[in-house]
Amino acid sequence: MLVKINSHVALDDTTTGEQSAIPGAARKRSSEFGTLIRYGRESSCCSALTSVLQGSHDPFVNDLRETLNSEGHDRVAKLLDTQQVDPTYRMLFAAITSVRLQAPKILLDAQEHNAVTPTYYLIVPCVTINRAGPDTEIVCGLYTMDDRADGSDAGYFGLGDDPGKYKVRFLHRRLDVTDELVDIERPGRDHRAMVSAAWRERSGGEPTRVQDERLEKIREDVTNEKHRKPHHGRALLRAALPILAEVAPIPAAILMFADGAVGIHHAFRVHKLADEMTASAEARKILDEIHNKIDTMESDRAEALIEMLMNEFRG
Repeated sequence: MLVKINSHVALDDTTTGEQSAIPGAARKRSSEFGTLIRYGRESSCCSALTSVLQGSHDPFVNDLRETLNSEGHDRVAKLLDTQQVDPTYRMLFAAITSVRLQAPKILLDAQEHNAVTPTYYLIVPCVTINRAGPDTEIVCGLYTMDDRADGSDAGYFGLGDDPGKYKVRFLHRRLDVTDELVDIERPGRDHRAMVSAAWRERSGGEPTRVQDERLEKIREDVTNEKHRKPHHGRALLRAALPILAEVAPIPAAILMFADGAVGIHHAFRVHKLADEMTASAEARKILDEIHNKIDTMESDRAEALIEMLMNEFRG
């Protein structure tokens, strides 16, 4: 299965000097990348990435900013830092960084997907160069995952996701972008295992102590195996999640993600929880998602989850 994912950036290479060749058109900015003269006006391309770099906080912009700053790295700040990124290439590097960070999300979906037939996945992040003539394209890397045998080992070859490391060369009228990782093949990451390991290291491997009378009855029922009665596991899980969302939302959300109870699309958000341990509201959103699925959850799955939670959160 081939999955191609694109971001895009404008390149205005139709003019020389500072003045546009189009009569009445706006004067070009110092950067050729990021704007294009369309219908006699200079317009941003990509406008979403431009909005991020200009500090907009519209909902779709915040989602993109969250992706760019995933795993605790403030890439937006790097893109805006003229000491780390040449403004001439800022929008190009923003487009590369954006698609590089979107591509792993496709890999995560593939890792979670149970294909009907043995499948070999190719995931290709690219940047389309929008210009006056035919569009051209930069291939930023290649993710592979072989699901044809037992296991689903994944690998990646190509550019990294640090815009401060990109270097640009022009070779025979062709644009060449490199960094220190471009020639190094590296394995794909198991984000659920990474989050679990980070949490265990931070907590010292000890159970989380939570003193709350409301949980004591649930613990008692689990200890007495009552959660294994028909439908009782779901009932206990339904009762426990709102309590944990109140008294221990972050560790509960991390544990449920590591266990596979919530979608892999939460990976970057949970990494942030594990690193900063401050975003209780985000953790509660994750727990709410699980709570909303309880009625359709298999009984044995609910039993396993409530047992895991009560083993982790001790009085």
